[in-house]
Amino acid sequence: MMEPAPQHSPTPIERPVKVAQLLNHLPSLPSNLRYYDSVQDKHHTLKNYPEWKTLSLCIDGRTRGHDFSHFGEDTAVLFRYVIADLFSRVDAKTVSTHLGNLKNVKFSEELIVKASTLSPAEFRSWWIEQCATQLSERKCGAFKAVLRSFCRLVIGHWNSDYLKFVSGLPSPPKNRYAAIDAGTCFVPIHSQAKLTDWLDELAVETASNPLGARLKRLREACGLTLGYQLGLRPVQIASVKEDDVSMRDGRVYVRILVAKQRDKAPFHVTRRLKPEWSAFWIEFARRRPNMIPGLHAHPNSFLGLPPERISREFTDAVERITGERWTPNDFRHSAAQRLADAGASHAEIQDFLMHGTDGAANAYFTGSAAQAEKINQAMGLSQVYQAVAEIARIGMIDRQTLETLPEDQQIGGAPHGIPIAGIGACRLGQSQCTKNPILSCYGCRSFLPLNDPPVHQEVANDLRNVVKEFLAVASDVDASPAFGQLRRTIEAADRVAAQATASRQVSG
Repeated sequence: MMEPAPQHSPTPIERPVKVAQLLNHLPSLPSNLRYYDSVQDKHHTLKNYPEWKTLSLCIDGRTRGHDFSHFGEDTAVLFRYVIADLFSRVDAKTVSTHLGNLKNVKFSEELIVKASTLSPAEFRSWWIEQCATQLSERKCGAFKAVLRSFCRLVIGHWNSDYLKFVSGLPSPPKNRYAAIDAGTCFVPIHSQAKLTDWLDELAVETASNPLGARLKRLREACGLTLGYQLGLRPVQIASVKEDDVSMRDGRVYVRILVAKQRDKAPFHVTRRLKPEWSAFWIEFARRRPNMIPGLHAHPNSFLGLPPERISREFTDAVERITGERWTPNDFRHSAAQRLADAGASHAEIQDFLMHGTDGAANAYFTGSAAQAEKINQAMGLSQVYQAVAEIARIGMIDRQTLETLPEDQQIGGAPHGIPIAGIGACRLGQSQCTKNPILSCYGCRSFLPLNDPPVHQEVANDLRNVVKEFLAVASDVDASPAFGQLRRTIEAADRVAAQATASRQVSG
């Protein structure tokens, strides 16, 4: 007779998960779980929580489903304890993000079984072989969140002494500030100028004719202000409620919810908006009661849109105004980089971003130019700005045509005492413009530059001499609004000169 095959001892993954033994020191699972949705400003309740197989979470006004019905019964019990622990420690959006990263990973159940049965040293060997080499940084982060819950709940061999051990488990390297380092998330200064010009013009139009602008256009302008000036994310913009906006003496103040602060409860900060843009905010607030809130938006949301709609409307409006698609997050990064370049401290940038740590602020300082390079940029000598040679977005005008226009449309002025004329035409007429001539013309949507490169190069060179005077009398000129306006004008004049040269080469 053949001898029976020898019985091998079970491998770690074959060890049964003795749930009762692992969890006998813990109280029963809560029958209901409550969590808060900041966009809808309400608490939601997961009823009969111990019985769920598919978890539906309402986050930022949207319902997100997470199906873990493929888990075995014992593993599902353990996982329910993990989810309950996560809800007690982090916000619902983070929980949903972790669940999304755990979903569709073939060994998500295996992770729970391994963590339940192996010692930390044994588990680390399995982790290095299976997780660190096969999963993305985000998925590894979600698995580490599960292990931290094991430590807090004291499941298996894990306890709070192993929290640092879990953090030290190797993961694929990821530079979360790669876009900042590469500069790909920064909105070019000429696109920022187009946006501010559009907001300026709308504010003037609204002040003179409040009923002239459509409600949607006013809403777009309010959203663009929050993204451009305050650097708010779409979820923060969507979370601004009716009673968060106050108006006093023609000025507008916005109260913003600051959440996800490490070891801090959510709190509010108040920011004042640019006074020149108050007109369209005041008019939108007056007409807002007639607006129908969008689907999934909080009834008291000031703009009446959920985060996804905020992001789409913002990006579409920016593309229409500038010809390029830039997101709210791009403007957030650009605003923070402007602060770093202007000499703001780490604490000031951290406060602007409403971050709990200064990690992101450090990234902007790493990407910020040295002082000498900043001076070169201010004088329009940076290679970045010299290399710009894009097609003129509003066309150009020849000298003969310019001389036939009414005097009011022929631009002239004396910025900083330097007489400048003949640079181009104003479609509106200088008498209708509320801005400084010359300094505000370059980059303005109503400006038709003269098709003569030396004229614009001479303007840039004359203004560089003014910059030298600034540098001679002040050591901290970056924070000066006049200095910033000079920098923008020099860059724009150089750009127009390059465009005129390219235009002549093409026509020749």
